[in-house]
Amino acid sequence: MGLFDTLRSLESIRNVVVDFGINRPRAAILLTVLINAVLGAAILRVDVNSDPEDMLPSDDPARVFNHSIKNDFGSRDLVFLGIINDAGVLDGETIARTSLLIDRIQELDGVVPGGVVSFKTATSVPEGDLSPAQVDRIVADVDHNPVLAGRVISPDGKGLGIAIALESKGDADGVSSRIKDLLKSPGQEIRGEHYLGGLPLAEETFGSDMFIQMGFLAPIAGMLIFALMLYFFRRLLLVIGAMLVAMLSVIWTMGLLIGSGFTLHIMSSMIPVFLMSIAILDSIHILSEFFDQYPCGKTGGPPSGPSTANSLLPSPTQLRPQPWPLPPSPLPQYRRYRCSACSWPWGYSLPGSPP
Repeated sequence: MGLFDTLRSLESIRNVVVDFGINRPRAAILLTVLINAVLGAAILRVDVNSDPEDMLPSDDPARVFNHSIKNDFGSRDLVFLGIINDAGVLDGETIARTSLLIDRIQELDGVVPGGVVSFKTATSVPEGDLSPAQVDRIVADVDHNPVLAGRVISPDGKGLGIAIALESKGDADGVSSRIKDLLKSPGQEIRGEHYLGGLPLAEETFGSDMFIQMGFLAPIAGMLIFALMLYFFRRLLLVIGAMLVAMLSVIWTMGLLIGSGFTLHIMSSMIPVFLMSIAILDSIHILSEFFDQYPCGKTGGPPSGPSTANSLLPSPTQLRPQPWPLPPSPLPQYRRYRCSACSWPWGYSLPGSPP
């Protein structure tokens, strides 16, 4: 089948959809409501994945190479705990309580056994209160370790560092939450400021913030588009029709995406914002051409100017503001334009939706 045959087939399908909406408006509205309800309910099954790594397919060469290197060298995802005190951390109480904290961290679920690197890795730490001499011995043992020197105890004596290896990246949030609880244990508080960091936590924060921003920006984008269209066309009914196209396009596309079993990750969370603009694009072209063919003061007669089928691109004057109020539009012609606006954007948007 050639290109022109394909275009003629698409034209036939479009005409069938448009004619159905014109000749059976109640059935078309009922069908739209039913589809919207089914696909809207499918959105409730959403499974959110905020891992930026999953923006690439699992068989992507970069991911495969990264995992192979980690397996070859036995590297793990790490969470880091920093304890900072401007008054100094090299006192018996701080070292003793930090030593107890390290022992309790090693017992947490999701932490690799023996995977906590700290000053206790370089030397043994007696239980109970520590004397200044014992603290000095611990510091000296750390300084003599070429790997840990200057890393688990800061050179100025104001900070302690603890590296915690995780069983998997997904354990980062749970482990960090339990560490925060341990730091607040009665009678075991460690003086100073406490900081948790590491690539897994950074990725989790990045992913969750992206979802929050998408949820915040999508309504703002919708309101901005609504305001601009109302300024250009000065007819509330027309703008509401175009916005309904955008709303249905988003609900149907996201419903099909989630209902098909795909996980909602960072990239796919951007679909509503972009799809809203894509879905309303054809509506703007159709309405702007409609207003060019039926300018202010013209209340009847056949359309003037180029036909819709022959006008592939809008002219520079198509988006000019029109005087308020505009005259009533011929209803049959407007219905055909509106049905086309409802059918085209959704069909165009689905193939471009990422998995």
